[in-house]
This record gives sequence, C-alpha cells and structure tokens, in this order.
Amino acid sequence: MIDYRQSFPSQDPDENVFIFLRRSLLNFLPTALLAVVLFGFGLVMGVLFTLPGLGLLAGFPRQVAVVFVAVYLLFAGLFFVVAWLDFYFDVSILTNKRLVDINQNRLFSRTVSELQLEDIEDVTALQTGILETLADFGDVEAQTAGATDRFLINKVPFPREVANLINELSSQAKEGVADADRHPVGTVRGILEGRQIETDEEMRALGAVVSP
Repeated sequence: MIDYRQSFPSQDPDENVFIFLRRSLLNFLPTALLAVVLFGFGLVMGVLFTLPGLGLLAGFPRQVAVVFVAVYLLFAGLFFVVAWLDFYFDVSILTNKRLVDINQNRLFSRTVSELQLEDIEDVTALQTGILETLADFGDVEAQTAGATDRFLINKVPFPREVANLINELSSQAKEGVADADRHPVGTVRGILEGRQIETDEEMRALGAVVSP
C-alpha cells in the first residue's frame, strides 16, 4: 500500500493528498505490445537458428547466432523494463497546498514540477479520440499566473474529475482558506491509484487525509 504521507520528497507532514495518479494503462498498451513483438521476434529467431538439431545453422555460425539472439533478447527485455519504470514512476499529485507532476525521463533521470494552488488560473480537461473518450482518460492542462504559463498532466484517468478537484482547491486557496481547511466539496473527494473516492472517511482510512 502506498504511504501517502511520503508521496514526494518535499511533502510536509500535515499535507493532505487528494489526487495520486499514474498515466492510464491504456496509454502504456502500445509500448507493451511493441515489447511483446520484439521479444517474440527474438524467440522465433532463437528457434530457427540456435536450437541444436532443429535450427538452420550449425557449428560456428550457430554459436554466433546464439550470442546474437541472447544479446537481442536482453535488449528487448531492457526496453520493456525501462518503459515500464518510465510509466510507473510518472505520477501526478494534488495536495491541499500544491500540484505536483513527477516525470521519469530516463532510467536515472527524474523531473519534479510543483505549482502552488494560488498560482493556478484555469484548469481544462482534454480528451481526443474515441479511445480516450470511451476509456475516460486524457490530459489536464492548468494555466498559471506565474513564469510557467502551462502545466500539463498527461494521459491520466478521469480527466474531468481531476480538473474539477484542482479548480476547487485552487479557488479555496485564492479565497484565503487555510491549508488544513481546504477540502473538495463535490461528490468526488479524491482520486487515488485509479479509483474515485467519494467519502472523507475512506480518504482518512487510506492515510491520504490527516487533517479534519
């Protein structure tokens, strides 16, 4: 279970988490299919050229083919692992203080962008195509009043609900509501790990909300 008290490095001990989302699995599907095709191609080549007594090669050429296929499968597996880590560690977080977007750019490179709720001017949900509409995922774009004009969250589930939650908390922040008193007021009280939460009690039970 995720510890929402430590969702990102600079999180304060009393900071409530109302959104914790990764990109939709459907957005990762093309990459996963490509990895399966690459790996399957390697297995077919292994059967055709490297199996003793069955392959098309023998002797030294077969030994070379064994090395080539092994290296190919290693890189195909590495491609999938890196792609999965990039997907899994891309996280969007909304708290009672800020909007955080964590992007895993490469295997050992990560970018953490933060936007204070007071700086958010407008939030829009963007869905393009039949798949995004039917599966209910898409982009969320926040217009800001600071140096960064555009803050984009990519391919997350429930983009309309995400935009509504951000707008609600941003409005409260601009009205001067204290951090601990900022809470969603609509039907959806939070979106955690792909689930919409509709009660404050469940948000507290999950450890995402600590303040009353």
